[in-house]
Amino acid sequence: MAQVTVLIWLNDLPDKSAALKELERELHVAQSTTADIVARLEQKGFVEGFGDSSDKRIKMVRITPKGEQCCINARKNMEESEGKLLSELSDEERITFNKLLQTVRNGVIILEDKKSLDMFSSMSVSKAVIKNAVPAMAAMLMVLIYNLADTFFVGQTSVISRCFGFSWTTFLY
Repeated sequence: MAQVTVLIWLNDLPDKSAALKELERELHVAQSTTADIVARLEQKGFVEGFGDSSDKRIKMVRITPKGEQCCINARKNMEESEGKLLSELSDEERITFNKLLQTVRNGVIILEDKKSLDMFSSMSVSKAVIKNAVPAMAAMLMVLIYNLADTFFVGQTSVISRCFGFSWTTFLY
């Protein structure tokens, strides 16, 4: 999933390239993790690394045409999956679901804000814990739903080795 996230993020940038440090901040992961993700994408031909023309110490990465095509396919698959996943919901339920996801997203953004670190000095511990716990639990629920959807669609392939492999590696995520 991290690889697709990187590809979509790069594809959405105006020049379709970014510094590795910028990517690291966007993903909120360590430099080594970012380097591993980019290395795997380079091996597959989805991105290419290059040095910044003004400062050769800065490693840059850009999406390739093959990576752009992968983004198109990924977005199409995500839209199809979302359509199937939400097909049993009414229009009103879909709106409510999207509002809840937006609320969770906003909660995560608030948690990343430096001011949220000061909340323990401005409110009681129990209120601060609740303010942090509710968005975290909602995010975990969202991850669970997506993992269930992934498991369902892998199961639809009827390839036993994929189903087995996915079932045994899902807990890592």
